[in-house]
Amino acid sequence: MFLSLKNIGVAGILVLLSCSGNSGENIKDINKNAPYELRDGMHNVSLQWISNKHPLGQSAITKDSTNWYHITGAQQGDSTDFLLIKGRIKVIDARHLLFIGEIRYRVGALSPLECNKSGQQNFVKPKNKNYWRLQDMTHCGTTDTVDYVDIFL
Repeated sequence: MFLSLKNIGVAGILVLLSCSGNSGENIKDINKNAPYELRDGMHNVSLQWISNKHPLGQSAITKDSTNWYHITGAQQGDSTDFLLIKGRIKVIDARHLLFIGEIRYRVGALSPLECNKSGQQNFVKPKNKNYWRLQDMTHCGTTDTVDYVDIFL
């Protein structure tokens, strides 16, 4: 017998999940309308090229009255290597963040130029991870290098 999910509704889906051995712990991710809150305070940020040899960077995240979060953070690497992030974050759902602002970084071993990503960017939280990763991973000026800019929340 085959069931049509569109005809059984949310209650039916919950029953199916409980019968299939799923404890229901991921139901919040399924419900895109469920509110998701970030924690205010200090959080780590990183660019993998710097984190390979240096500690994670720090960022301050605060929520304002319009349900946007403000982030300012930095990570320092070798002499001229750095990551700076400053902007606003809007929670889309438990796995997606909209960032509007500026992300700047430089990794001398890859390029003498600074990489600057301004405007709207998307961060996605990989399943079972505690960070959100910038989805525009291309390194400025190259096509064969990938940069992982992460916010740990």
